[in-house]
Amino acid sequence: MNFLRVVFLTFFIFSFSAKAGNISSTFGTSIFGVSWADNLDQVQAKYPDGKIGGAKGSRRYVVKDARDLMGLSFNKENEITYVFNQDILTHIDISFSEKGVERFGQLKEVLVAAFGNAQVTQPTSSVVMMKWHEDEGVTLSLFKSSGVFGGALHLNIQNTASSSEILSKRSLGFD
Repeated sequence: MNFLRVVFLTFFIFSFSAKAGNISSTFGTSIFGVSWADNLDQVQAKYPDGKIGGAKGSRRYVVKDARDLMGLSFNKENEITYVFNQDILTHIDISFSEKGVERFGQLKEVLVAAFGNAQVTQPTSSVVMMKWHEDEGVTLSLFKSSGVFGGALHLNIQNTASSSEILSKRSLGFD
């Protein structure tokens, strides 16, 4: 019996560690042709049809886009929001259109297959939040809500590693 526990535990550890590096290797340097080192002007040059918003210190650049994500095709009503704090790209949020909410199951399956299981929180019957482990400063979360008047589906990718590294260089006087 103890032998089986050791085998199972060993298998579990190796299967978890096999997934551990996938988030940073997929999203650690760039996503949709945008590098985490890009500033707002560089992202705007790549996607000139977006809209700038946000308050002082935190700016957002929103682009309507129909890019494929993890092998799934979505429509032009989706929005990709690039979030900058002190001109440093820190988050990318993909907001799927109303029709995209229906694809939650597919997107969840693809993400679990690529990155392993996520921590799931379901505060109400109409809200599901999934968050994957942080991998070298990159986190990934999926949020779905549904209701009588529609729903929302968001995939959020955050890179705290690049922003803290850049902030450290800036605080030392290097840019």
